[in-house]
Parts: sequence; C-alpha cells; structure tokens
Amino acid sequence: MLESNLLSQPQRAPEMAERQTAWLEKTLESASQQRFHHIIVFQHVPLCLDRVDEPDGYFNVPGPRRKELLDLLHRHGVRAVFSGHHHRNAYAKDGDIELVTTSSCCKPLGKDPTGLRIVKVFGDHIEHRYYGFEEMPEKVD
Repeated sequence: MLESNLLSQPQRAPEMAERQTAWLEKTLESASQQRFHHIIVFQHVPLCLDRVDEPDGYFNVPGPRRKELLDLLHRHGVRAVFSGHHHRNAYAKDGDIELVTTSSCCKPLGKDPTGLRIVKVFGDHIEHRYYGFEEMPEKVD
C-alpha cells in the first residue's frame, strides 16, 4: 500500500517521499526474493488511466515519475497495481503489469454505477470485476 500523493508530487514532502521510495524498493526486493505467486500494489492516485505514455494530469502520476516507478515494479515482478482517485473505472497494461483504476463507492464521476471491485487471487492468476451495488453477488467463490 503506497501513499501515492508522495509518488505524484514528491517535491511537496521530499523527505517522506524518499523514505517511502526506499521502503518500497526494500519491500519489493524482499517480496521478489520470497517468490510469491503475485506481488500487488495498492495506491490512491493511478500511475496512468489508459496508457503509460498518456499526458500528465490531475488523475495520474506525472510521466517521468511514472516511468521510474513502472521500471521498479517490472524489475520486481509486480503483477497488478490497483488505484482509485479517478472516480471512474479505467484500465491500462504495461507488459505484464495490469493497471486498474476503480470507480467510487460513494460518488462516481463517470458512467459506472456506485459500487466496488472484487479481486480474487489464485496461484496462477488474478481476477477482478467491478460491481455496481445493485449487481453485487451474494457470495464470492
């Protein structure tokens, strides 16, 4: 779990941003050495919404920092990054990394209904689906 405001604007709190980046590098190194089936990152501000080379904006991490972080995530075998902030669903892919932005459970700004995303993690893959509250399953298998 990352404080992605520090990722997005490290100049606003440089010491905290440096500490988080060092923690992230150490944590990813440890996780990749332990050979987990999946390494997954959760954060608020998405790295990107539609594609990794999209323009910088309020709803994504700026391009240079985005590239630096994606390089780090690739080096350590991260499989997915789940984010919010956009109040709409959005999907992108960068090689083996799936970049998933989930709409709001309170106030969506796009066409997706108010809801939540259920993520299922299996030994060989990850599945996820966004559900509007009216279509929520009674149980998850």
